[in-house]
Amino acid sequence: MNISKTKSKLTTISLVLLLTLSAVLVAIPAVSAQSTSKLYPFIDAIPNPSGVNQPVLLNTGALNFLMSAEEGWNVSIQITAPNGDVSVLGPFKTFSTGTWGEYIIPDQVGTYRVKTIIEDQEYMGVTYLAAESEEIELVINEDPVAEYPGQTTPEEYWYRPIDTQLREWWSVAGSWQTKPDNVYAPFNAAPTTSHILWQMPIGDTQAGLVGGELWAHGMDDGDAYEGKLSGSIILNGIFYYNQQPGFFSGGSKVQTVVAVDIHTGNVLWEKEFPYGDGRLDYGQIMHWDSINNRGSHSYLYFTSGGYGPQTWYAVDAYTGEPKFNMTNVPSGTIYRGTNGELFIYSVVNYGNTTNPNWRLLRWSSFQTVTGAASSASFMGMSWAPSVANAQFDAAARGYDMNVSISGLSAGETLAGSVAKVFVDDKVIGAQVTQTDVTLWALDLTANNEGELLYNTVWNTPAEWVEGNLTISSIGQAGWCAWSQADQVGVFFTKENIVHYAFDLTTGEFMYETEPQIFIDAWSDTVSATFGPDRIIVNGKLISASVGGIVYCYDVQTGDRLWTYEADDPFGESYIGNNWWIIPLFATDNMVYFGSLEHSALDPKPRGAPFF
Repeated sequence: MNISKTKSKLTTISLVLLLTLSAVLVAIPAVSAQSTSKLYPFIDAIPNPSGVNQPVLLNTGALNFLMSAEEGWNVSIQITAPNGDVSVLGPFKTFSTGTWGEYIIPDQVGTYRVKTIIEDQEYMGVTYLAAESEEIELVINEDPVAEYPGQTTPEEYWYRPIDTQLREWWSVAGSWQTKPDNVYAPFNAAPTTSHILWQMPIGDTQAGLVGGELWAHGMDDGDAYEGKLSGSIILNGIFYYNQQPGFFSGGSKVQTVVAVDIHTGNVLWEKEFPYGDGRLDYGQIMHWDSINNRGSHSYLYFTSGGYGPQTWYAVDAYTGEPKFNMTNVPSGTIYRGTNGELFIYSVVNYGNTTNPNWRLLRWSSFQTVTGAASSASFMGMSWAPSVANAQFDAAARGYDMNVSISGLSAGETLAGSVAKVFVDDKVIGAQVTQTDVTLWALDLTANNEGELLYNTVWNTPAEWVEGNLTISSIGQAGWCAWSQADQVGVFFTKENIVHYAFDLTTGEFMYETEPQIFIDAWSDTVSATFGPDRIIVNGKLISASVGGIVYCYDVQTGDRLWTYEADDPFGESYIGNNWWIIPLFATDNMVYFGSLEHSALDPKPRGAPFF
């Protein structure tokens, strides 16, 4: 922002402000044959009076509106401080309504004089003559003006929906749109009691002890391949789950999705969805901000198409009513943007080994709906009308990034595939063999997209070959934890039960941990995408697995800080002297653990812990 004749210490903060006047937007200004016309500038200050060093919003512009959303007037703001210093802010381009907003932070006590200045400018063949608004007085007092007092976070029972005036409650109102990285669920108040709030049957079987002729046997619990609650999510205080187990393939029953008020246990609805296998895949809460409409929307997604191009069906999360679908969505891991956008990244060589043409691509759910900004329709500025009963071709209009990868030397290649993405930070690629670990990263920061950050090779210990160590399988070895906050990636090898950490800012090897209890080699939930039973939280690598011991390591050094044993004093478990455990979720500086089984014995072991 340019400030001419700068003598005062005014600080300005840009604000995208629109005084939305729908009647104005659809009206067309009358243009006569005259060659000149008059402008009607205005200025206002909010709040007025205000306190020193408090933000003040200056509403500026002209009452003359323009025809197209991309058009605007060039306006400036002249400010005379109490000591006589004069500053000019701008010029700024207004919205088509003729309005603009700019924050200032006055640093002098006294009366400021503020006015809008507009120079001559052409519009639709007419010269609009220079004009100035009236000069207003902005009174700045020594004492600050009162701000809205806000509200403390709840300390007793509460429920949804939360009144939007209770802004401070955002910190305890998180959702579970899909299984998060490191099962870390921020924006929640960690529970500190073991009280059961409500219970309800799930699936298509009874539960509990059978008794009678079948003695102490229990009803089927679904483990290990018939899980009853896989894919469950929580959006805005509503718990959604698939009624039938994961293996379900139709027959006399239908797959349904159930929506439950998480505070009360009341079933809000249960519905069948004719999309793919009928199972809920994941959820989304997204925020839309345009010149016409601002607000958040929540969706349930169902998919079909397997590992090829998919079709995604979006359903309103509150009502269960269908909204829109996207065809030809590329396969890949889904990542989420700051406004809830769904992203899928890919790195592709469109050339060959001799003449490579490496490109970094990103598919975006927002881009698929809106298309290129330059060709967005008027109603495209409003989300709900744009998506109502619509179908979008994700391949044709869904990519918002397609950049050349720079920094590769002649003959240099990107081995392996994308292993992890930190949105707006970096793409991390990897290839792991028994002899070496290749790590590379591409920049995702603004204006640097696609630049190669590093491409390193670490020679593995001789043990990897000599012991024929397992480095990849279904959940038994591989990349087990990633942390953007700590910039660390952790790899686990099965037979020697060791973690290997890598610095994601450089790609260099950091350390290996001490071996864990031998029983941990039996885990099949090691993988970060399949389990996980390793997580990174608050700078700590937490490992909890078949051996029933929680290991806590300093994620930067690999030092073992402490351990905790979930012992089985009555010998109920056949696996070992401890209960098989796994981290279930982490929030509010706490991690919660539960017991895990693969194929439980029957009668069921008794006394498994939750802590």
